[in-house]
Amino acid sequence: MLKQVKMIAACLGILCIWYSSTKAVETLSLYDREMEAEICLLCGENERALLSYYKGQKNIGIINLHTGDFSPVEINRYTDSGTLISSASKSMTAATNSFEGGFVTSVTLNTDRGYANVSLSFQKQAMDKKIAEKNICADCLTGILEKSWGDAPYSIGVIDFATFEVRLLEKSVAAFLFGDYYISCDYRERQPDTEKVDAELLVFYCPERYQ
Repeated sequence: MLKQVKMIAACLGILCIWYSSTKAVETLSLYDREMEAEICLLCGENERALLSYYKGQKNIGIINLHTGDFSPVEINRYTDSGTLISSASKSMTAATNSFEGGFVTSVTLNTDRGYANVSLSFQKQAMDKKIAEKNICADCLTGILEKSWGDAPYSIGVIDFATFEVRLLEKSVAAFLFGDYYISCDYRERQPDTEKVDAELLVFYCPERYQ
């Protein structure tokens, strides 16, 4: 009888240790997920991130998920206080930005007619989730990849500042609708430098005309 009692006590002890370990793992997993979301460029509250300045605007940007670098495409103009400017600009503007890893953008805007030409140059590298997790949380990355058409999209994509959704660019996709935008894509891999990709995007702002 005493032997049976000792066996039952031992089993209960093992069960308690297993339960405590399981709860500890669950708590740690939840803590890690909360920390990921806190620093995420897309869903976090990281006010130091330059992206937060554009949040809510009816504009898009070109973003590198591996580095977090981005270049705005400001077809709609805003004041410094965030108010949409409704008057004509009567001019075209152009801007070039260079980032680490050979990511270069050149944006030419015609805000009065609602379109932009975007020239890109970047490394021919498929999106690597482990690298991108330095800037984007696991939940956001999963959602982005689920919306990709192929299995190996580029690490470069388009971000909608109004929703902070991201659509990755893919060599096999020549054009797509994304929120209020129609985006036409032309890709050219350099020769003999095949590690670089040049792309020309033609972006039209075309919100729904009728509700």
